Amino acid sequence: MTQPGDTNAWSIEMTLKAAQIQSRREVGGSDKRLKSRLPFLRTVRVRGEQTGGGYGPEVECRGNNLSQTGMGLRSPVAFEQGRIVRIECAINSDANMLLRAVVRMCKPRPDGSFTLGVQFVADEENSTRAA
Repeated sequence: MTQPGDTNAWSIEMTLKAAQIQSRREVGGSDKRLKSRLPFLRTVRVRGEQTGGGYGPEVECRGNNLSQTGMGLRSPVAFEQGRIVRIECAINSDANMLLRAVVRMCKPRPDGSFTLGVQFVADEENSTRAA
């Protein structure tokens, strides 16, 4: 368990806990999300899984929001829907969080960047490791 003095790790942990605690919200229209989202304005590194194994080049993206089941990102490049990606996020100066996710949505933005929606997938690669 992290401590409040460890600002980055504590902030991520509290964000995740808050997302888990919030009850399922009723949604209308085309918004079918099952979990509430919280702001997550952090730089993350994303790499797309390659056919045949391994990962492609690292792309620096900006987090927009986070939920128990996924996250929203802004990317300078498009990622194909259905592509498995590895997301790396610094928790603090000593540790990074590695997550595996699948791209569920990729929409172009007027400024030439892309809005990504990714859904976390269970995997032994999802972990926290020393930086």
